[in-house]
Amino acid sequence: MQTADENAYVIEEFRPIRHDILAAGLRAEAGDPHRIAGDPRLLAWLRVEGEQIGVLALDEAAAAAERLSTLADFTQDLVLEKVFADGRSVTWPRCLDRTHGHPMVVALDDGRALWRCPRDARLVVPIGELEA
Repeated sequence: MQTADENAYVIEEFRPIRHDILAAGLRAEAGDPHRIAGDPRLLAWLRVEGEQIGVLALDEAAAAAERLSTLADFTQDLVLEKVFADGRSVTWPRCLDRTHGHPMVVALDDGRALWRCPRDARLVVPIGELEA
């Protein structure tokens, strides 16, 4: 059973990722938090473009940057697997170098959660700061 505090927590933790998904022109939300016996994590449904595409897991005991990077990683996996536009899977988040055809990957660096180009480690942007 969810509480108002848990729902507010999920919304706040997801806010930077939601920003980055919106920058790609997609609508996303996380909500309906719930728990499963024996699992210490808080679980929440991810919806993209109104469609429920999977479950996110939040480890409330982890440090903030680790929580954000893990949540971004879960979200990216679900978006890459389940979101399609014009019959093709969506590349999210697109690399800052638009000539690269790949998505950026999640990285932790000096306590900061980042999107990083897998080819050029100099191409980075903090999670929650992608631009359209």
